[in-house]
Amino acid sequence: MVLSKIGEFTLQQLQNVSTHYPYAEIFEYVVMPNHIHFMIEIFPEDSTQEPRTHEPYVPTERTALSVVIGGIKRAVTLFGRRNNIPFCWQPRYHDHIIRGINDFNKIGEYIRNNIGEWEQDCFYH
Repeated sequence: MVLSKIGEFTLQQLQNVSTHYPYAEIFEYVVMPNHIHFMIEIFPEDSTQEPRTHEPYVPTERTALSVVIGGIKRAVTLFGRRNNIPFCWQPRYHDHIIRGINDFNKIGEYIRNNIGEWEQDCFYH
């Protein structure tokens, strides 16, 4: 995968997430021509909190995850504007809570193999 200028900048943002957000760490990631995938861990501020139930949860304020993703999207958008690169993000993002080592391994493998699937993508030219 040969990354564009904005793709290279996006890769740098993913690699440096913990520098800007010390409560976050990215494990697996891939920058594709039209999307990114990454696995991120958000460390709780207070580890004595009771774990959340599996009930659907819609936050009423920004969560740590949305702050990190918003920061990445903002940095890449500003980079694109400064360098006259036409670019925009989709308005939302898809997330999935990883539950256990099997889920972690399956998603990690999907991310690592995503580049090999690019030629089958509907946006591949």
